[in-house]
Amino acid sequence: MRQQRETFIKTCRKPYRGAGGGFTLVEVILSIAIVALLALMALTADRTAFAIFRRGAIMGSNAEQAYAKVEQAIATGSGGSAATLSFRVGATAYTVSGRYYSRTSDGAEPNQTMSAFVPDQAH
Repeated sequence: MRQQRETFIKTCRKPYRGAGGGFTLVEVILSIAIVALLALMALTADRTAFAIFRRGAIMGSNAEQAYAKVEQAIATGSGGSAATLSFRVGATAYTVSGRYYSRTSDGAEPNQTMSAFVPDQAH
């Protein structure tokens, strides 16, 4: 009888499955939400970086275009306005006469404006 009782107790016990045994529904939903949030953050950062690089490339291209226009105007001598550049070094004031050239690119926004001052030839 005692033998039968011990066998019965052993068979009625649930086997040990370790701590937890699996994830609850709340844990699964929470982990999916965290992964989705991280994916959204990565996508936003990627798109923002792409927009910044694209804007930088456009600005560089527009700056080169405006600088080429200024160089062309200086080479042909057209379109510059007479100007005087004044500056001070210590107690001495200097003035230099010359021509002021300014050109704006006509590419995609944002447009760039380049300016140059070309002094008159020294005599």
